[in-house]
Amino acid sequence: MELRAFSVISASLFSLLLLFSSGECVGQINSKPEKGTCGFYAYQDSIRQCRKRGYLMNFGYKYCNFFLGSHFDKFSDEGQQWALEMGYCLQLKLDEISDSVSCKALNKIARKSHLPCLIESGYVNIPKKDKRLYKRLGARNPLNWPAGLYYTIKLKKAVKHQKDAD
Repeated sequence: MELRAFSVISASLFSLLLLFSSGECVGQINSKPEKGTCGFYAYQDSIRQCRKRGYLMNFGYKYCNFFLGSHFDKFSDEGQQWALEMGYCLQLKLDEISDSVSCKALNKIARKSHLPCLIESGYVNIPKKDKRLYKRLGARNPLNWPAGLYYTIKLKKAVKHQKDAD
């Protein structure tokens, strides 16, 4: 029992250390999703203990800070509103995932929520300038390129479908 408590505490401290050593921090650690913040990812990692290589800190938290932190001001007002809604949607979807799900499964489930959140948050209606910025920022990491190409094709189809429905 003491070993379990120690591992939870050490995981929490690891997440906090990672959170504050990353150079950026949009908000504090939150136990619930909160619009305009990224701390929910660190909170979830402290519970799930996926560590820095898992989706929570290596993708979710990292890109949340990327879009809501260092690059937020590059978006238009409409783009900023979209980024806030998108980030909040992703956190709400993450909050729905059972705590018993493995880190590997969490990665797969969480990534599948990106396309629906893009559409639900109003991506279709943001200016083209913001769409280009979003795609350019997402493509900065070469490891994202294969998935990004597939994702771009799916996004174009979803946007076309959304426009046809309107």
